[in-house]
This record gives sequence, C-alpha cells and structure tokens, in this order.
Amino acid sequence: MQLGIYAITSIPPSNIQMRKLPKRYLVIVVLCLLCYAATALSIDVQTWIGSRLDDAPSIKVKTSLQKAAQFEAAGQLESMLYHLDVASELLQQHPNMPLYFEINLLLGKLYTNDLQSYDDAKPYLNTALKLSSKTEQPSTYLEVLDVLAKTYYWKFESEEAMKYAVEGLELSKTRKDNHYAYVFTQWVGRTFAIQKDLNKAIEYYQEALALALKSDDPFKKYEGHLNLGCGHYKNKQAAQGLKYLEQCYQYLDAIPNRDKREADVWMWSGIMHGATKNYDEGIRLLNKAVPVFNRLDIPHRRMHTHLELGNIYLKEKRNEEAIQIIETAFQLDPEHISAFERKFGYTLLYQAYKNLGNFKKSIQYLEQLNSVNARLDSINNARDIQELEKIYKEQERIQTIEKQNTTRRSLALLLLFLSLLLIGTFSALYFLNQNRKKLAKQHAIIESQTHELRQLDQLKSNFFANVSHELRTPLTLILGPISSALKSGTLDKRNFNLLQKAQQSGKDLKKMVGAILDLSKLEAQKMDVQWQATLLFPLTRRIAAAFESQAQMKGIKYTFHYQAERDLYVELDKEKTTIILNNLLSNALKFTPHGGAISFSVEDLGNILQFTVTDTGRGIHPDDVGHIFDRFYQSKQGNAPVEGGTGIGLALCREFAELMGGKVSVQSQLEKGSTFIATIARREVLGTIPDADKSVEVAPTSDNVAVVAPVASPKSRARLQRILVVEDNASLRTYLETILSPYYQVSLAENGRKALDTLEYSKLQAYPDLILSDIMMPEMDGYQLLQALKSNDNLRSIPTIMLTARAAVEDKLKALRIGVDDYLLKPFEEEELLARIENLLNNYQERRAQAQDLNEQEPPDEASIVVLPQISQEDQVWLEELEQHLNENLANSQYSITQLSYDIALSERQLRRRIKQLVGLSPSQYFKAIRLQHARQLLEARRYNTIAQTAAAVGFQDAGAFSRNFSQQFGKSPAAYLSH
Repeated sequence: MQLGIYAITSIPPSNIQMRKLPKRYLVIVVLCLLCYAATALSIDVQTWIGSRLDDAPSIKVKTSLQKAAQFEAAGQLESMLYHLDVASELLQQHPNMPLYFEINLLLGKLYTNDLQSYDDAKPYLNTALKLSSKTEQPSTYLEVLDVLAKTYYWKFESEEAMKYAVEGLELSKTRKDNHYAYVFTQWVGRTFAIQKDLNKAIEYYQEALALALKSDDPFKKYEGHLNLGCGHYKNKQAAQGLKYLEQCYQYLDAIPNRDKREADVWMWSGIMHGATKNYDEGIRLLNKAVPVFNRLDIPHRRMHTHLELGNIYLKEKRNEEAIQIIETAFQLDPEHISAFERKFGYTLLYQAYKNLGNFKKSIQYLEQLNSVNARLDSINNARDIQELEKIYKEQERIQTIEKQNTTRRSLALLLLFLSLLLIGTFSALYFLNQNRKKLAKQHAIIESQTHELRQLDQLKSNFFANVSHELRTPLTLILGPISSALKSGTLDKRNFNLLQKAQQSGKDLKKMVGAILDLSKLEAQKMDVQWQATLLFPLTRRIAAAFESQAQMKGIKYTFHYQAERDLYVELDKEKTTIILNNLLSNALKFTPHGGAISFSVEDLGNILQFTVTDTGRGIHPDDVGHIFDRFYQSKQGNAPVEGGTGIGLALCREFAELMGGKVSVQSQLEKGSTFIATIARREVLGTIPDADKSVEVAPTSDNVAVVAPVASPKSRARLQRILVVEDNASLRTYLETILSPYYQVSLAENGRKALDTLEYSKLQAYPDLILSDIMMPEMDGYQLLQALKSNDNLRSIPTIMLTARAAVEDKLKALRIGVDDYLLKPFEEEELLARIENLLNNYQERRAQAQDLNEQEPPDEASIVVLPQISQEDQVWLEELEQHLNENLANSQYSITQLSYDIALSERQLRRRIKQLVGLSPSQYFKAIRLQHARQLLEARRYNTIAQTAAAVGFQDAGAFSRNFSQQFGKSPAAYLSH
C-alpha cells in the first residue's frame, strides 16, 4: 500500500494529465490499485504470488508429461524419453512425490512394454513401488506390481516374477478387484509355465479364463483362450489346445491391434497343427502369419514363425525348403536372434543337412549348436556362482558381527563358514558336472532324432492298423445283413438294386481297409509271401478278362498279349500278384479317355516275369513321376483334375513286388500316356500240373450293374421335368437314377465332356430343367462343366446342383446364384436331395412365368415357346455387387428393400423389377434365400453352437421361424447339422 502511495506521489505535477503520462507510470498506478483492492479484501498478496511461483516447476513437469504422452501415442519413443528426462531433472530441483511416482512408473512401463529393456526398467519400477501405498492407493500399487511381474517374467527370473504375481493376486482378491484378479492369475500361470510346472499353469489359465468370461472385456476372453490353448500345447495336448484357439476368432473384431492378435492365433494354430501332423494346415496358417509380422515389424514373432515353418518342413522330409526358410530367418533379423532361437534353428539345420547326406554342413551346424549349448550352460553356471557369492557374503557378515561378541562364537562361526565354503565348492563342482552330463545328453538326443522320427512313423502306422481293424467289425455287420436281404427273394426290383449298390460299396470299403492293413503289416515287417504253385496263363487271362467290359463301355481298345509258355507253372503269391495287376489295369482305365488304347502283356524273361501295362492316357507330370509310389501321395500340380484317390494302390504294388523279388517302375510322357512295368522273381515248378489248375476261368463280360426299369410309363414321363445326372461312378449314377426316376425324367452322362456333348445337340425344348453333377470326374470335372454352362447364353439359366465330398469353403463353388446353383455335400440324404431339387425347379418355374409375362406382348405363334431371360456377364457382376451389400447387412433384421435401393443408388421400383427379371424371385424372397444360404455355410463350418446364435447372425429374430424356413429350403433342419 505504501508502495502504491509513493508511486502516485512521485508522479511529476507537469505530467498529471493522463494522456501525457508515461506508460510505466500507468502500469504503476494499476498495480497500486490492485494492491489496494487486495488489502481491502484481506488477501495476502505476497503469499499468493509466492505460491504461484512455487507451482511453476510443477506446471512445467506436467507440461513435459503431456508432451511425452503425445509422443508415445505417435510412436516417437525417443522424443518421449527426452521429455521424461526434462521432467525428471525439474523434480530433482523441486521434489513433488506424486509427479515423481508418475514419472518413474511411466519410465518403467516404457522400458518394459515398448523398448523391452528390462534391466533399465527395474530401478524405476522399484522406486514407483516404494512411493505407492498398498492401503491408500491400492489400484496404483496393483498397477506397479503388474508391470514388475511382467518385467521379471520376460527376464526369465521366475522367482521374482512369481513373488510380485502372488502378492498382486492376494491383494486383488482381498479387494475383490476382478480386473487385477484376472491379470495376476494369468501371470501366475505364465510363471508356472516357464518353471515347467505345466499342470499348475493350466490350472491357473483355466481360472483366468473363467474370470474373463464373467467380464465384458473381449480382449480378456481372447487372451484367456489363447493362453489356455498354448498351455495345453506345451503340455503335449496340441489337439486340446487347438479347440481353445478356435474360440479366439470370435473376439478379434472387438479388440485393438486385430492384425497382430489374429496373426498370433495363426502362428500358434500352425504350430499345433504341425504337432498333430496336420502339416499342410500348419504350413498354411504359419505362412498367413509371416506377412503380418513383417508388416508390423515384430522381430521375435517373425523369427519364431520362420523356425516353426522349418520344423514342419523337416517333419515332412522337405529338407531343402526347411534349410531355405531357416537361413532366411537368420538373415532377416541377425541382431534379434536369442540363444534359444539359435539353438532351435541350429538343431533343425543340423538334422536337415544330415538327411540330405551333406555331412560337412551338418557337422558345422552341430558345432555351432554345441557352442550355443555351452554358452547357455555358462550362463547357468554364472547364476550358480552368484548364488554362492551371496551365501559367502552373508556368512561373512554374520561372522564379523559374532566376532565382536565373543572369541568362542567367532571360532564356531569360522568353522561354520569353512563348512559352508566346502559345501559351496562341492555344490559348484556338482553343478558343473551335471551341466557336462546335460550337454552329453543333448548331443545324444540330437543323434537319436532320426530314430525318434521312425518311431513316430511307426505310431502312425499302428494307428492306421488299429482303425482299420475297428472298421472291419461294422463292415461285417453291414455286409452280412445286406447279403441276407438280397438272398431272401422278397424285395422288389428297386429295393433290390439299392441294396445291391450298398453291398458293392461296402465291399469296396472293405478292400480299402484291407489295403491299409497291408501297409501296416509291411511297415511292421510282418507281411509274409504266400508262395503257391500257379499256372501263369489262366491267372493273368482271368485278371485281364475282368476289365474287358469296362474297356468296351468306355470305347477303349483293350489288348492282352501273353509271351510265355502256356503251361508255365511257377511259384508266386497269387493274391499279391492279383492286387498288383488289378491296380495297374484299373488306373489305366481310369486315366485313358474314350477312344484310347490299353495294352497288357506278360513276358517270361528267364530269371524274372515281367508284366507291362501301357495306355494312351493323359500321362504323369514330370514333377510327380518320382513320387507316385510314395504312400498317400497326391499330385501337387495346380491344374490337376479333381479326381480323389487315397495314394495307397501304387505304394502297395511296389511293396508287394519287392517282397516277391521284383520291382515296379514307370515311364510316362505328359498328354501321351504311361507304361508301368512290374517284375517278380521267376520260380518255376517242375513236375505234373494238377488238372484243377489247367482250367482257364474268364471273368464275365458284364460288370453286373443292375438296370432299373422306369417307374413311370413313357406317356406319363413325358410330362415329368427333365434332370441330367453327370457322374463318373457307374454305381452312383444308377443309385441317383433310382432315387430320381419316380419323380423326374432322368438322363445320364459319365463326365462333364459327355454332358456338354449331350447338351450341344439338344434343341431348346429338350434342354434339361436341372443338372445334377459330381465335381471329381476325369476329362472334365464339375468346376469346368459349370464354367462352360455359365459362359453359354443358352445354358446359363439352367439350375445346377453340384455334389462334392469336400467340405472346405475354398473347395465349394465360388459364385453360387440363389435359385440357379446349389451344392450338396456327400454323403447326402435322399430327402435332402429331393428338397433341394424341388426348390430350384420351383424357382426355375417362377422365372419361366416371369419370362412368359415379358413375352405376353408377342404374337401367339412367337410366344408359344417361352424363352428365359439370359443373365449376361454385366448382369452377373451386378448380382455379385448386390449380394455383397446384402451380405454386409445379414445380421441386421431391419435392413429393408428401401435401404438397399438407397445403398445402390437405384429406385425401389427398378430394383424390384430387375431382381424379379434376373433370378425370378421377389426382393424379400431373394434376401431370405441369401440369409438361409449364409446360415447353411455357418452351420457346416460349425461357427456357432446353437440355432439361436446362427439365426441371429443372419438376421432372424425368431429361431423357430428360422428353423422352419431352413428346413423348407434345404430339406434338412439346422439341428441336424449341429448334432453331427
């Protein structure tokens, strides 16, 4: 106040006019007035100004923290560290405990979560723990414990990690904090896992998953399933682990960092598929994860994925590919490779080069592997020595204290110290000796890997053998009653034909089971040769005659040449020889087209008997020739026709021929044909030939396929709708005709090429109303047939149903048109097939009616033939775009035709007219069909466990209405899919 008065009185009289006052005097006057007001209000101005000045460092610290947070969000960690250092320096000059705690916690989390520099994180986190209070700030205290448990876990210091995890778990349960109870339960489980106590780990993972399922956090549910799945895998329960990983997918859309999380699921699923010997699926999933980890730049994940891919390639004996991907991994991230990853990679490279016979490289990697093992052992030894040093220092401290008290106690403590020193020395020597033994054991394990792989292969063979034996009993119970029913004489012709086809299929399955059993016996070296004295000519003539009728039906020129003595009497295994020749001849018939030629010759070459089968079929790709005798081999060529097969037949041929002192070889030229040569040792039998062996039994020329009489008369059948059945299997063709003939006119074709030939020469009125086609066929498969139909303006509108034995989504038709095309999985039920056909034909009739309406304006003579509107390529693209909009809104039950017309920028009236014109359905019918089609795919893939969940996923609010509509559309209830 006095300062203000002095300032006013100090103004010169000559400057008393305000406009003439200097600016500094005006400022002084304003300050004086403010001081006067503060005095009147009893405000201590000096204290107030001082407090503001004291708060200035805190404001600067907070500003630095805000900038650090901004740089953290932008991923600029160096800038973040700079501002945290500025804040730390300010706090050293002006201590502020809450801010000091906050900075230490931030630095600890930064070094642990982002920089993975765990040693740098420890001092900051320990300081933060000391500054926080267990009672006054429990949530903050739990947060620090969480980061500490994580830091020591990734340092592999399991005891420290367990200490903080257990403390956090107890505190969170006391406070009934479910969030941190889940977090610390996971840490306890993970710590038990690195301590190799996997049963305990799984127990805590299950407890954590139960807590996650009670919460609303999708990430916890995802993480809980992932950790429990990985726990089961590490406990050698990979199949169980895969079940939990499958559950992770349903939470991905609701959690952050979706790409990384999904890639983690792919990586672990791929590893577990490899562990269950589903190698192709394992490789597919790991290859999906690799580009994601590359894009996100996650070195350890990228390294681990490459090594696991190499591991699977090695198990599949694809040694070159294993070497390539592992060496590529080492070159990608040389600075990020841990000692454990080097150990894993060197083990795989050592084994791969050993398998290839490159022992020089194999020894090099074995030496590097031993070097890594020695380094890991030295680390363990260093830890042991550190523990001994701790014990030594503690005992030295106790000794010093006791010496100050009494001489006698000093002597006792000295003796105790010497004893402990001796114990420590012997312990160190013991641990060193144990480490040397461990290294020797590891070397022995590496040397025995080949033997272990053979044992695993033997286990696989035993499994096939056991399954095959188990199948024989139900096959017997199936074939026995069928045989009795066929012999009863009480069946009408239709039922007789149905049972006869079932009996033949059962016999075929029985043969396949027998082949698998033979392979198992061969692997177990329990297969014996049953030598029999046999006339060669009658045996080979009978085998050759069995295929004459099939060759005649296919229009193939078939010749048999016997170039040996007619009365040659030899010792051979008749059954195995028959299997060899039947396999070679059936393959030749399968792959030789109409109009081709097959030659079967038998030659006596002195010391061996040679059987040659030559065909003019499509031949074998050069990349496949070297593998066709491998068990279960399938062609790797992308353009190979889809024809099925088990890969057993030729493998048996080779094994049986070698048992009889011979071999099987092949010469093939692509698109020109193949020649298979089988030889066996010639063991002539001298002496009189029994009369019973002189008779030549020739197989009948018919294949005994029953011909089904038409159910309806020709007059009544003329009014029936027409169906073209395209199927290469004669028995299945007849079975389908038996099912359909009471209701439709049925015509048959044995493959896609024959079907197109039939359609090409048909007039418009004679086109079938529906085509039912298999996918796996020779010459032209179902995919190629469908493509030909859709590219033909006259055939595009014919509804088509595809039969497939492949349930994978990628193997189904790519562009299913509702009301036009459909697919049905084998084995199918008769009622389901008839319902699908009826629905498609009804839609077809509606489209014809629509076409009739469009043609009403034409003269009578021109409108007498109804021409269906053709779907052009442009219309096809428009329909695909329309379906994309509908698929994006499937779960929205309120999505209407009005909203759809707005989305595609087309008036509602035009939209209704165009949908009706193209697919013959109203928009509501069309949308419902789309929903039901998608629901069927969800049910086939088992995406949901209940009907209600599936109904909600496709926009049905009422599960009962969904079930009724689904059953009506597909002839099979949703419950039937879920019960399989």
